[in-house]
Amino acid sequence: MKSLLYITDQQEYADHGTIAPLFGRYLKEHMEVLLVYHTKYKDSFQCKGDECIVPESKLGTIMHYLQEEGMDPGRFDVILVRNSFAILREVLSQQNRFGYKVGFRLSFAKSETAYAAMMAKYDRAFFVRAALQLKRWKERRLIERCDLFLPSSVLMAAAMYPGLRVSTVPLPAGIDPQRIKAPKPSFSKPRRFIYVGSLDPLRRFETILDAFTDIVDREWTLDISTFNPTYLHGILERYSALVPRINILQAADLGRLTEQIRACDIGLALMPALPIFATTLPAKVMDYYAAGVPVLLSDTAKNRDRLNDAEEAFFCAFERRAIAAKLEALLLTDDETLGLIREKGLHRLINAGRSYDHMARQLSLRIASL
Repeated sequence: MKSLLYITDQQEYADHGTIAPLFGRYLKEHMEVLLVYHTKYKDSFQCKGDECIVPESKLGTIMHYLQEEGMDPGRFDVILVRNSFAILREVLSQQNRFGYKVGFRLSFAKSETAYAAMMAKYDRAFFVRAALQLKRWKERRLIERCDLFLPSSVLMAAAMYPGLRVSTVPLPAGIDPQRIKAPKPSFSKPRRFIYVGSLDPLRRFETILDAFTDIVDREWTLDISTFNPTYLHGILERYSALVPRINILQAADLGRLTEQIRACDIGLALMPALPIFATTLPAKVMDYYAAGVPVLLSDTAKNRDRLNDAEEAFFCAFERRAIAAKLEALLLTDDETLGLIREKGLHRLINAGRSYDHMARQLSLRIASL
């Protein structure tokens, strides 16, 4: 049986949507998996079962640190690094010595986010663009030294590193079969919308709030579950008329998030038409369908490639009037239609291989072939 050491970029106790079900559960049915998290609250190495905790201060020299703590890197067939190029560089530097294969998981392009933010702020950002191109060139050199590359989508990999010469397996956000809820017996009146996820200037959440302002005379409520409520409160200062209709939430874990979503009727996955958002189906879509509600998505080629409009999801342009019109239409959509679209959408995603048990089987076969 193959063995995998997965060095994550997550803190201990993180209830991450992909790591825990895909790597921490389903992949273990096919191979040995040891997960490594980090912490800024402890200064000692800890291992319990198939999870280890490394002090954050040791991440820069993590391979040397693991050896000092008695872990032999050579006992693993593959070492997989998540998102950190600094750690990837060190893992690659020890590859010839220990003989393991190296994989790199890129779940979200943080450098692309920073670049888009700078380009939105400045009309002429030559130096920002040049710096990003240099950064990509350095990243590309490291990725092409790997045996396996796991981006969130083929489109993401092609957009950031066109013509990349490395074995690539797209690893998008998926659905945990154990978390799929039964169809909802009924939907709320008035309709209850929910938005799950991060909020920042790039996501232009004000556009969605503007759309709700246009239908303020209709009956509806909006739940917002986010880890950055401070930013949200700052935005809402300009939308006093909407505040009584909005419920601000935080989810400590995936179980609580599922409860929050299931209490609502329609999930919002509306994102601006920026390259960093257009290359993958939003992870929140999986959360919505698993919990039992249909989704309103931005009208992009990627989203339409995964779900059919008015059959498996709802679509509209990321523009105030278009969103307002679609929201108003959804207020009038009957319960049977909402339930049917959720079921068809869930079925489509599962059949397309977006369940973590299926993804684990496929990943294990690729790793076995290395």
